[in-house]
Amino acid sequence: IKEHPERFQDFKDVAQFNIVFCFEERVYDILIKDLKSREPAEYKEIHIINLDVKDDPREAKQGAIIALELCEACVDQKDDLEAALPELIKNIEDKYKRPLTHMTHFL
Repeated sequence: IKEHPERFQDFKDVAQFNIVFCFEERVYDILIKDLKSREPAEYKEIHIINLDVKDDPREAKQGAIIALELCEACVDQKDDLEAALPELIKNIEDKYKRPLTHMTHFL
């Protein structure tokens, strides 16, 4: 978890992340473009998940609750995250009636 705002593009070792959350489609698209421009080193999977959140306090709070719940579910399934993640995402989408965009990339 980041301690303060940082530009993802400035990270040299992005393979340290298992999951990256975005909260705006524009940022998600930029992140995907950045990942595709990097040369894979270990072919380690990284999951990119986007949940569009309007920039207001109520939406930010709801987005944080959704992201935290999904993070906790991912931790519970960390031994087989690749297999479990599609169902975890579907459960969150069904529960909150909010679409999430997900992509797996290998670095």
